[in-house]
Amino acid sequence: MAYALDITDDGLVRVRHSGDVDRDGLRRACSETADLVRAGKATGVLMSFRRATIAIDLTGIYELSEGNCDRMPSGTRMAVVCGTRCDGQLRRFVEDVHANRGGLLRTFDHPGEAVRWLQGRSGAVHRDGAAG
Repeated sequence: MAYALDITDDGLVRVRHSGDVDRDGLRRACSETADLVRAGKATGVLMSFRRATIAIDLTGIYELSEGNCDRMPSGTRMAVVCGTRCDGQLRRFVEDVHANRGGLLRTFDHPGEAVRWLQGRSGAVHRDGAAG
């Protein structure tokens, strides 16, 4: 798995995954991301899987989501751009795990929607049609 990580001008950690995403690689990316947010170098997370294939079972996804919530500062918004790479049930599962642990994670089809939600602009539409 490969990923590129940078900080945008508007203070977001942007992580772009490509290739086969495995458990260890995703754990490294999440850890680096959390370190940047905790250090005050970013205020939100924009993670994209549009060019990636997720090769992690449901238990692994749960454990990664749980660990990610524990590492991120409270109130950190995380937007995950899936495109067509994740089915609806998987997306809902990840969102629910984060919500149950007090996290703020939403999944989106398009990066523009995700950025609007991260910036707190009213009118951003979540993938299920609810206003963000």
